[in-house]
Amino acid sequence: MAAEKDQDGLLSPSDMEEVFCHFQLPSSDANTFFKGLDKNGQGRIWWRETLAILKPILKKGEPSVVSWDAFYGSDSPRWA
Repeated sequence: MAAEKDQDGLLSPSDMEEVFCHFQLPSSDANTFFKGLDKNGQGRIWWRETLAILKPILKKGEPSVVSWDAFYGSDSPRWA
């Protein structure tokens, strides 16, 4: 699963919702998380910044039942 579909290194709010949904996290949290990172209000945030924040949180399937490695498949960007 690749949330960052157009491979430009940026995530949209809907991309972030897909990431949160995949990890069985509330979509309302995705919106809050996105707004916190989108400080300039352009509606796009860096995938790499998202990785840096979420990866430690999602180790070994916590808090969701899907591990980071299962999500971070071969079709996802490898910039981190």
